[in-house]
Amino acid sequence: MQVTQPDGWGETGEMYIVNNNKVMITESRFADDALYNQVVDTEGVRATFDNRSGMAAIYLDYKDVPVLGVSKYFEVMDWVIVASKHVSEAFASIIYLRNFVIIIGATSIIVIVLVAVFVSTRVTNSITKTSEVTRNISKRDVEKPVMDYRSLDDLKKLGELINSELHKHRQASSYDIRSIKSDDLLLFKIKRSSEEWTIIFDAIPDIITIHDKNYKIVRANKAFYDVFNIDEKQLYGKKCSEIFRCSDTALHKCSLVKCAGSLKPEYDEYDDPITGETILLLIYPLLNEESVFQGAIRQQKNITEKKKVDEKMKRSEMFSENLIETAHDAIVCIDEDGSVRVWNHSAEKIFGYSKSEIMGKSITIIIPEKYKKKHEEGLQRFLQTGQARMIGRSIEVFGKTKEGVEVPIELSLSFQNTGNNRYNFTGIIRDRTFEVNAKQQLSEKSNKLEEYSQALEQKVESRTLALREANKKLQESDQRKTEFLSLASHELRTPLAAVLGFATVINSRLRDFIFPNVRTDDSKVAKSISKVQSDLDIIILEGRRLTDLINDLLDIEKIESGETEWKTEHISIADIIKRAIALTSGSFVEYGVKLISDVEDDLPEIVGDKNRLEQVVINLISNAMKFTQNGFVTCRARKINHDIVISVIDTGGGIPEVDHEKIFDRFKQSGTSTKGKQKGTGLGLPICKEIVKHYGGRIWVESEPGKGSTFSFTLPL
Repeated sequence: MQVTQPDGWGETGEMYIVNNNKVMITESRFADDALYNQVVDTEGVRATFDNRSGMAAIYLDYKDVPVLGVSKYFEVMDWVIVASKHVSEAFASIIYLRNFVIIIGATSIIVIVLVAVFVSTRVTNSITKTSEVTRNISKRDVEKPVMDYRSLDDLKKLGELINSELHKHRQASSYDIRSIKSDDLLLFKIKRSSEEWTIIFDAIPDIITIHDKNYKIVRANKAFYDVFNIDEKQLYGKKCSEIFRCSDTALHKCSLVKCAGSLKPEYDEYDDPITGETILLLIYPLLNEESVFQGAIRQQKNITEKKKVDEKMKRSEMFSENLIETAHDAIVCIDEDGSVRVWNHSAEKIFGYSKSEIMGKSITIIIPEKYKKKHEEGLQRFLQTGQARMIGRSIEVFGKTKEGVEVPIELSLSFQNTGNNRYNFTGIIRDRTFEVNAKQQLSEKSNKLEEYSQALEQKVESRTLALREANKKLQESDQRKTEFLSLASHELRTPLAAVLGFATVINSRLRDFIFPNVRTDDSKVAKSISKVQSDLDIIILEGRRLTDLINDLLDIEKIESGETEWKTEHISIADIIKRAIALTSGSFVEYGVKLISDVEDDLPEIVGDKNRLEQVVINLISNAMKFTQNGFVTCRARKINHDIVISVIDTGGGIPEVDHEKIFDRFKQSGTSTKGKQKGTGLGLPICKEIVKHYGGRIWVESEPGKGSTFSFTLPL
């Protein structure tokens, strides 16, 4: 594509188009082979793509020279069209126009002064007319002629001359495209160029001032007036140190002087002491055809936000570099030519090459010979067709170290488009040496373990058969024991009930009818009567104890075998404790022990077997009574979290810690009951444990010798 360069562009002006990759898609006036090759990443192009509109500014173009550029964004094509001209040539017309106006003005003043002197000395009678003309001129009323044809001959000629000049002045200030003549073409071009330049100049967002060779301000753009709020008449002829805020006024002058001396653009950066903003100062020299310094263009750009962005970018880059350097895996980046561009510390550890040794070298230095051909083919295929077989997935291959040793690695590849159809490729590399060695060792140990397992399986199978036989015998033995206990219990119950019944009747008859009628004068008879009464009491007591033992034994066997029938009903814990206390209160009165009830109000009901739970509470209260003398027993109930906790607390002799667990086993007891109180069977606590366990609770004891005991159990709600 070629953009026709219109007339009026001078020696340095040109127009071109840039695509969204910031590549010139038209031919350049100054660069050969620019079409689709010349990158145009200038400030003007970047800003236009960012704001999607356009801009006008002074900046360095792709040839790295200062230009006055205007750019426009075309949304349909996503292009930017740029028109630019070197600042010296861009401002040449306004300088020429300024000089032209100054010369014409000075000449006109001189002519008018001469004419005034000539007329005043020779024609005093025309003073009134001249005064009127002067007033018209001062009012810029140039429509009326200066002199009329009734004046003297000499003044008539002078008037015609002045009228002619004023007519030309009117023409020069009122040109339009329809009134242009060949003789006036130059003047029209100057005027049109001046107007276009003024529009562009005022559209620049940066503060622009134009200085003469004495560094005084001769022109400023709209941005200047918006910021400094200075009247145009107050501006001209002042040096920039008189206008711009800076504690060091020599700083600006120094830049202008330096530019005048070097005849090259000068750059400076400083912080405004009042606003704290960061300002970039750019000075562009204005030279004539002989490269003599005629003045300078001063551009003041606020780069505070850009500095912040640059600082964030810098911190981000440092953070990224730190992440890369501290990464556990190796990170390697190459360009299209295969040259290494990124090489982190982990890569040094894996391959042995330091960063200074490998940066810029070909990546094939770490690729084993068997992979090199595939690597080169894959790279060329991607660059030519965009097809990627290995990119985007992990592969297990081998890499080559500095010593030439091949190491197993896991490689993950990705690519990045850097612009202008150029690519970088990044590899994340994980050293698999430890993993491979571990797998090999694991395989060897797995084989040995398999051998051990087979041998163990044989032993287990042999032992299992033996255990099955032993278990079968135990089950048969347990079954026989259960049958025996059941049979023995039933067989013992009948004669035991008869013996206990007859013993009770005999004891009652002897006490009521026989012993009262026997004479006890003889000491031997009295002693025999006492002995018979004592023996009968022992028979009855032990008979009852044996009955309780048989009942408890049958009870626990049923519970453990699962033959017990459990009732289900809503139960009040307060009622259970109340009934248990009522059933045991007689014994407490008999043995002089005080029983206390401490039940929390409004305890929720539970679902269970009322008789079984009463059995647990009665058993715990009875045990507490047996081991307490002249003290008290407290039955307490509380709701704690999602459980109801029932505790029986006594002031007895306590239980050693070594016995806390075993007392819940069959026929295991701790210590002895208080003198005169019935000894237990050793099955009460095991039965309580099984009942509480059936409802998902637990039972335990807290006790120390001499400090009493607390038996507690929980019932989940």
